[in-house]
Amino acid sequence: MDFKKKILVVEGSQIQRAICVSQLKQAGFENIEVAEDGNVAYSKLEQGEIELILCDWEMPELDGIQLLRKVKKTPTLQNIPFVMLTTFQDDEHCQKAIKEGAQDYIIKPGNPDLFKEKLKKIK
Repeated sequence: MDFKKKILVVEGSQIQRAICVSQLKQAGFENIEVAEDGNVAYSKLEQGEIELILCDWEMPELDGIQLLRKVKKTPTLQNIPFVMLTTFQDDEHCQKAIKEGAQDYIIKPGNPDLFKEKLKKIK
């Protein structure tokens, strides 16, 4: 597993963003960028270097599914692995994310072991 992989955490809640970054660091990941919404995230993605996206579902303006669709339609970004972060625990939401192109999903709150387990499967 590449712990130096550049991860973009897209999370609308400042508290949840901090928790997610902390858990990723506890899991051993070192190179973490953050964005507070989908629009900021897309701008960072256009600058390059992001190797994995962890994105909250519910955000104002450009939500997680909208960002996922936009990333998957952009040739220079479409191959970046995308993992949805969600509080939705129903299978319908999780399957929608997979159908739209997410590699996986993590139901919040996560923990360092869950991040490590899920992200080691992503190439």
